[in-house]
Amino acid sequence: MPLRDHFHPPMNKSISWNALHGGWPMIMIQRLFPILPEGFVAAPKVYLGTDHEIDVVALETPGVKYIPRAPHTNGTATLTLPSPTLTLEADLLEQDEYEVRVYDERYERRLVAAIEIVSPSNKDRPESRRDFTAKVIGLLQKDVSVSIVDLVTIRQFNLYAELLERIHKEDPAIGAEPRVNAH
Repeated sequence: MPLRDHFHPPMNKSISWNALHGGWPMIMIQRLFPILPEGFVAAPKVYLGTDHEIDVVALETPGVKYIPRAPHTNGTATLTLPSPTLTLEADLLEQDEYEVRVYDERYERRLVAAIEIVSPSNKDRPESRRDFTAKVIGLLQKDVSVSIVDLVTIRQFNLYAELLERIHKEDPAIGAEPRVNAH
């Protein structure tokens, strides 16, 4: 697949980011299967948006009693609940994840490598960039080899440089002081 800037005209009008890049993990896997050593397998991981759910539980509160409606009557049971003690607005980040994972089947499907395909939502806010680099750091701490593929041209942040800064490392190929945009 030729590399084109899919974020600027004329490409951005013909296909969306999700439509184009959602297929990349599977194509990468097709290319990896013939070259992976025996005992290794590749699998896609594509996740779009948030994965949050709200759990509602019944609490027994002293002084609050639920009286069920008696069967076969027209009576109405009422329940007065206390006001919430705390209400918060949650800022639920919506990060997309596109990745290819490589597992060693000989060792109970242990994750050994990951190809992280950067999406615009990985670079849109400082929290998003921090979460992305934290995910990569977590993988590296588990001895997982990580490759970062970043073709997002509409947000000019160098996630690799931010990663190096967070783990206090240098890459001689980009110099001792990697340039990280602070915006």
